[in-house]
Order: sequence, then C-alpha cells, then structure tokens
Amino acid sequence: MVRLVNDRLATYPTHLWSSGGRFAFAPEVKGVLAVPGVRRTLDRTAMAQYVRFQMVLGQRTFFEDITLLPPATVTTIALDTGRIDTKPYWSFGDIPRRRQGIDLATITEEAGTLLRHAVERQSAGELRPGVYLSGGLDSRTLLGLTKRRPIHTITYGQRNARDVVYAAQIAQAEGSQHHWMDLPDGRWVEEWAPMHLALTEGYHSWVHAHGISTFEFAREVMDVNLSGWDGGIVLAFPENTIWRTDLRVTPDDLTTYMYKILCDYHTWPGLTEAEERLLYTPQVWRDVSGLAFDSMREELKKVDNVEPDLKGEVFYQLNHVARLTQELVVMYRSHIEMRFPFYDYKLIDLMYSLPPDVRKDYQLYRLVLERETPRLARIPWDDDESLPTFNRGLALMQTTRLRARRALGKVARSLAPIRPTLYADYENYLRHELRPWAENILFSPRAAGRGLFNMPFVHSLMNRHVAGYELHTIGKLAPLITFEMMQAALIDAPPTPAVPTTAQATLTMKPKQSPIHSL
Repeated sequence: MVRLVNDRLATYPTHLWSSGGRFAFAPEVKGVLAVPGVRRTLDRTAMAQYVRFQMVLGQRTFFEDITLLPPATVTTIALDTGRIDTKPYWSFGDIPRRRQGIDLATITEEAGTLLRHAVERQSAGELRPGVYLSGGLDSRTLLGLTKRRPIHTITYGQRNARDVVYAAQIAQAEGSQHHWMDLPDGRWVEEWAPMHLALTEGYHSWVHAHGISTFEFAREVMDVNLSGWDGGIVLAFPENTIWRTDLRVTPDDLTTYMYKILCDYHTWPGLTEAEERLLYTPQVWRDVSGLAFDSMREELKKVDNVEPDLKGEVFYQLNHVARLTQELVVMYRSHIEMRFPFYDYKLIDLMYSLPPDVRKDYQLYRLVLERETPRLARIPWDDDESLPTFNRGLALMQTTRLRARRALGKVARSLAPIRPTLYADYENYLRHELRPWAENILFSPRAAGRGLFNMPFVHSLMNRHVAGYELHTIGKLAPLITFEMMQAALIDAPPTPAVPTTAQATLTMKPKQSPIHSL
C-alpha cells in the first residue's frame, strides 16, 4: 500500500496516472509521461479553461489521463488491486467561525503575533533567509518581521517602476543588502522562455515568469526565500475581485460573478464570449462550446461546505492560488527553498474564522503593519502610491505630494516622470522585440496543422495587439503562445512504448547568468 499526503494547499504538486492496475506519480507531468503506456491525449476541457481563464482549474492537467492530487487529502493506492482512494482530512469549511466578541485591536495583536512567530520559525536555522522585495505590503511586512541580519533582498523591473522605487526605500529603512535587476526591454522573455516552460509545463503563461532571470544570483545570496505569496488575500479581503460581503448571494449569482472575474480580473483581461467562439475551428467549437463555464460551475461545488460570505474567496484559494500563482513557487524552487509565513496554519485558521468585513479595505492588514513595523507604513505602496497608514496627517501629505507630482508631470514629464505600475511592459514587448518570436510560435506550420484554432482569427488578434488601439490584448494572446509551446514540448513528443516496466524522468538544465545591481 502507498499513501500520498498533501498539505492544505498542495504546495508540492503531485501528478497521478493509473490504468489497468498500474499507476505512476511524480511532481512534474514529464515524470508521468515518461512511464510506458501513458497517453498524451489533450484534455479539451483543460484547453477551454486555459484559453478562457488563462489557468487550468481544480485537479485537471492538459492530459486526459493525468490528474493533480487534491490539497489536504490522503490518497491510498492498493498495490494488489490498483484501487485508488482519496479522502480529505481538512477544508476551509472546517474552520470554526467567530460570531461575537470580535475586537479589532485584539484581532490585530493576535494576527501580528502569529505572523511574527511564523516568520521567526521560518527564518531560523543555518539556512540564509532572503526576501524578493516589491513595493507592495507582503514582502515589506516579512522583511520588517525578519530579525536575521545581514539579509539580502532582490528586486527586478524596469527603471522607475513603482516596485523598484519603493523596494529600494524599504530596503534602506530595514538595512538589507539590496540588489536590483534592470529589465530595459523584453529580450529576457525569449531568453528564459524555454526554462520557464520546462519548469511550469504550460500552466503558467510567459507573462507571469516573474524573476526567473534572477534565480542564479539569488542562490548565491540566500538559501530560503521568505515569500509573501498571496499575503494580501490572507490578511485582506479584496472585495473588488472576490465578492461583496454586504450582498446576499445565490449560487447563480456567485457562478456568474466568479466567471466574470476569472475572465477579466484574476489575471490579464482575456477573450470575450464572441472571441472565444471565433478562436476555434467550427468542428472544435462544437466540442468545447460551454466547457469553460460548465467546468467552472462544477469546481464551485467543491466550496459548498463553506459559508456564503467566504465561498468566492475559498474558490480563489483553490484555483487562482493553487493553480496559477503556485507555479511561481515551482519556478523558484528550482533554485532556492520557498517558505510562506502568511500560510501558517494558525494564521489561516484565525483569518478565515472572522467575518470578511474585518479584513476589507486592507484595514486589518494596515493595522498589523503599523503595529509590527510602523516605519514601513510610512513608505508608499505600489497599489496607488498612497501610504498604508491610518495617520491622517501623513496620508494627507502623501496625497498632496502625489497630486502635485502628477500635475507637474502633465506639464513636463522629464521633471515628474510617471512611475509604471508594472515591473515589465509585456504589452509593448509583444508589439516590438518579442513579435518575431511570438509569431514564429503562433503561426508555425505545426500550429496551423493542429486544427484547433481558426488561424485567420489568431492573425487578427495579433494585428489588433500590434496596432495598439486596445488595452490588454496581451491577455488574449499570451496564453495561446504558451499553449502552443506546451503542445510542441509535451504532446508532440513520441509516446513511450507500452512495456511492463517503470521509468523515471528528470530534467537537467543549466541556468544562465544575469546582471544584478547591488544598491
């Protein structure tokens, strides 16, 4: 008997295949595909999800016969019969809810203490902790709570991006040894795309390859990255992308709303309903029409045991976090260990026991930040360049400075340049230096010969993007580029002969050197 146990969010993904009493499991789908007899048949529901939502949902993979083990489960495989039984041992619905006696000051102290203790535990020992530092709240909070010194921090991005500017201020305030990697153009994407694909196996579009060019250097200065992975979801309740808690919602309300934000808000805005229909050839459209919506509705049933005010957020955790942003974890683990203080079990139990209103508008998060690391609440955050403080005087001063800077910028951009909100300008990358690379992938004879997509329409999408008259058309194209790369790498490979033996596959790659600026 074999037992496979996953942690609460399945932060170490495990792929599983079984057929005729035989089974295989591996952390990468490539390991399973190396087993003789495993079919490389495309799961068209996964394709429909990926094209529509830019991610695959639930436990699906791009292959019909291969699934991911669910989080918080024990999977038992009987060697004599080949029977596979998967049982959950925990869910978000198991967390007892607090109804009365909720004092915000007490909750702030409790949350801050739990997070501080999690950081202390995860930064202790002989391994060297470090932090990938942005201009947001998550990484600055972890750096402020980390007492180990010296400590290295790394930021990447185009010069004058908000992340670069504010991360440098945070690092100076905390006395970290800070390193910045410039991204003056998009050539790094083409250079590192093969490695990104090899690590994430197509589940992660190239517009999410955050930091991949820094990994080799990072391994020289840190052993462990204290990651702020989705801390803003745990400590805050971003109701604009989850659900408004002051509304009574029916299952149909939640379904239609989650479908909308999956398509438009959880990553780049993607295809419209009309564009999805035009994308496929007529024969394929007959097979996949409605699959993205119907399969999402099935995934929503998995949060039936969660109370209505948390259903949308738990769905987000099980899909966006566990299936999209988790691929960043997979990437980074190719070089350094990853630890997640915000996903400390005790902290999770506290946060999801509370009414979401306690966390809305980042009020609890900002209170924790001011209590634990007050100096970092005086540095603007990249969201809107405001100060994450409740000090009205300081907040007003920052608002006044921003208005003056922006007014001056309208007169003379050289005197008050606009700070980009994104660390990388993927939209313009694809219009210029990445255009030949992308078109060679999208319009290759092999891609056209698959018979999946209506190639004249794909050409029209590219032409619309290059014209630059529309915003966010990259969300329509980038998944198609990565999807074709995945098919060329994993589906087109010749199948392993079906013989009664076992096999293992490993991936070896030599990372490339990257220029780093020490600040």
